[in-house]
Amino acid sequence: MDQDEAQYLFNKGATIVTTNLPVGSEFGIDCSCTWKTFDGDIAGIKMIPPGVHLLFWNCNDDKMKRQGPRTSILIHTSPGEVLVWKWLDLEERVERVNLTGDEDIESNKQSIDHRLVPYPYDTYRRWISLTSVINEKLLKRLMPDCGYMTSVPNLMPERSNTAERQGRSKNEGLPNMLPFPGTIINWSIIQEKARPPKFCNKEDITKHCLDRSWQLKELFQESSEEEILGELQATYVFLLVGHIYEVLEKWKILINLLCSCREAIGLYPKFYSKLLTILYWQLKDLPEEIRQDAVNGVLSSTIGPLLSEIVEYDDEDLSNKAEKLLNCLKTKYGVNWASEPDDWAPTIVS
Repeated sequence: MDQDEAQYLFNKGATIVTTNLPVGSEFGIDCSCTWKTFDGDIAGIKMIPPGVHLLFWNCNDDKMKRQGPRTSILIHTSPGEVLVWKWLDLEERVERVNLTGDEDIESNKQSIDHRLVPYPYDTYRRWISLTSVINEKLLKRLMPDCGYMTSVPNLMPERSNTAERQGRSKNEGLPNMLPFPGTIINWSIIQEKARPPKFCNKEDITKHCLDRSWQLKELFQESSEEEILGELQATYVFLLVGHIYEVLEKWKILINLLCSCREAIGLYPKFYSKLLTILYWQLKDLPEEIRQDAVNGVLSSTIGPLLSEIVEYDDEDLSNKAEKLLNCLKTKYGVNWASEPDDWAPTIVS
């Protein structure tokens, strides 16, 4: 990158600044590596392209001599925008700062340039591929009311009366734990397992448990196709970048639904074409932490059989994408399509 191009990106790209970060804390954006704060209390990123980004921080815990849980925020930036967050030590979280009292940061970006790291454009193509469907409207809906996400769930004991507490046996242990209000990611409600419609006959029960297309049609009445695909992308980047491992189950539930709808493939070919592209970018480099779980689960039981079927379709776009992904998965993971976990077996009504 030459000097003129760098100056253009500095002026037109967004700038993100975090203040009050303890020395030794880590911060980053999207698929980048992490950077550490070494001196001063200002850290930031410059030359950020407009669009959707995931910021993250790991605050240094001096008492425990370790990094604290990861805090992350999904945002949308505009050209030339300056965004400022402040780390709150007592609450161990970040808070958005109103620039009314910080115009010096916005008007004097050059003065803090030495504290800003450039956006890692070498990973930008991968990030765009992983978030191509996520838009500003969706990210605003997904973000918890508190405005941030953490890699460790914020839990509180479920309220109960004296009789309920006395009725628990010793073996039941601790009370039920619930998320703190305002900390839940606002996902669409999706049924985990196949279920038939109400008031259908025995033959239809078997049919709808084998093919969940009717559940997908029902979901499309509440959420758009773009929102469903956007949520699939969001679960993956929250897992990959935010280290929010509780969303792994949401990712698997979505994939199991979308890959169990044989009839829907013919009804929504453009939707499934986009789905195959999204799955290609997600599955070609699975995080090490979930690789074995995914290979033994969704890859073998749902994605593999679906791809094997789409390869035979007359739709050239779908069949080519399915074959490309199928070859990628076989080469990288050696998935055995014949195996299927017992808990995903179809329901047969006699």
